[in-house]
Amino acid sequence: MSDWTWQIPFSVIGGGVLFVGLLVPILVLQYRRYGRLSVLRLLGAAAVSVYGVALVAYTLLPLPDPARACGEGAGRVLQVTPFQFVADIVREGGGLGLREAVTSWAVLQAALNVVLFVPLGLAVRGMLRRGVLAATALGALVSLAIETTQYTGLWGIYDCSYRIADIDDLLLNTAGALVGALLAPLLLHWWMPSPEQLTARRSHRVSGLRRLLGMVVDLIAVGLVGFLFDLGRAVVELVFATDARQIRELGEPGQAVLLVLAFAVVFALPALGRSGASIGQRAVGIAPAWPRGSGGVRARLLRASAVGGVWTVGRALALLLSAAGVPLASGALSLAIGLYMLVVLVFALVGDHRGLSGRLAGNGMVDARALTDAGVTARERSTAA
Repeated sequence: MSDWTWQIPFSVIGGGVLFVGLLVPILVLQYRRYGRLSVLRLLGAAAVSVYGVALVAYTLLPLPDPARACGEGAGRVLQVTPFQFVADIVREGGGLGLREAVTSWAVLQAALNVVLFVPLGLAVRGMLRRGVLAATALGALVSLAIETTQYTGLWGIYDCSYRIADIDDLLLNTAGALVGALLAPLLLHWWMPSPEQLTARRSHRVSGLRRLLGMVVDLIAVGLVGFLFDLGRAVVELVFATDARQIRELGEPGQAVLLVLAFAVVFALPALGRSGASIGQRAVGIAPAWPRGSGGVRARLLRASAVGGVWTVGRALALLLSAAGVPLASGALSLAIGLYMLVVLVFALVGDHRGLSGRLAGNGMVDARALTDAGVTARERSTAA
């Protein structure tokens, strides 16, 4: 049994890490689609994360030592006789009592292959609301991918099949996905809200958590600008076979330029768009709402600069001061920016959640869908008049 139990803590820990890594995208998707957080679907996503790691752990791990796994005479191993597991059960159970036969290796292995794919069927039908056929077909495809990975030795990393690729595993896994899909209405539908239900009850409320999540996405977008720059530099070096060392060695001044560029991409340019929302605000489905007759270019840029501009330009100046050999001034400026961002955070989390930028520029903050619906209603009234 120790061969089948070490995966449990591994899956819980690994699934937890995976869930944390996916948390921001999941929250963004929920707020954008439903306007609010669905705790039940969030718990479902955590369970799916743990299950995903468990599926890999039980089917592909542990990875053996190549020298031992692929010794002399080892090659590609494929079991292509359907229902061979039945003959194995009969052979191992011969002469055993009922209890010993039921707990034999052949029976437990077949049962595990079924049970392992039941959660897949549950998730596809219960959370994604796809049909029985779709859930079963996806189970078959996932199982086929696993068996192919085993047969090819991790797609050529091993010179042999470090596990036997078995047609019975494919059949039993598919059966497990089917069982899960059939059980989903009984186990999940009564408590797991569907995307359609949440969309129909979409919340137009702008909460503090929603504002905070938008700010986090903006920070991630700022970092993504630097990553894309480095990626572009690497592509230039690769394609044109040139040395871009001078770009890599720009150091702190180069980082300062990247921060200013990030401000333009993440805050300034989106502020001039139709909704005027930053990238993070667009991601969570909120947008500034301007009183009639306001919301011009100056006000929009003021709103974008009040937080994103102060942070990125301030950080850029701190980097330039550090490069100029004035570390004390650089540290003081960084501290001042940190304190300012704390003030920004407080303004975003309390009151009407329009934030410091909204108070300075004179705008509110609303659900983007509500703003769109209001605009459509206004145009309809204008057309009717």
